[in-house]
Amino acid sequence: MPASRPAPVALVVCGALAADVRRVLAERGWQADLYGVPAAYHMRPASIVAAVDEHLERIRDHYRKVIVVYGDCGTAGELDRVLERHRAERPAGEHCYEIFSWFGIGRRSWSARWGSAALHRSRRSSSPASPR
Repeated sequence: MPASRPAPVALVVCGALAADVRRVLAERGWQADLYGVPAAYHMRPASIVAAVDEHLERIRDHYRKVIVVYGDCGTAGELDRVLERHRAERPAGEHCYEIFSWFGIGRRSWSARWGSAALHRSRRSSSPASPR
């Protein structure tokens, strides 16, 4: 977790998408702390579930909202069961790139579902955190 006061929102992201997610956050002036999961875990979907579970266990009580920027990615619903247990959310989709496409469609789509007010940076000048 970042040393300074955390953002109100945490994003647990697929490592393959982390740089693009960071760019979208910066372009839109949204604030969120990022926690990355190695992209190589797609070769073993159970590793995705375990890594996301570990991140959520550590961070869930420190944020108002935790969003997992991941598709099901071959976890056969196991990822969603972990998210339910931790009261975290993810956009619907089978694959990470599908999620990123949806995430990047436009501010209106993201705002309607997740609330851009939670992500919008107000009078804070620091850049979004890099993935953990």
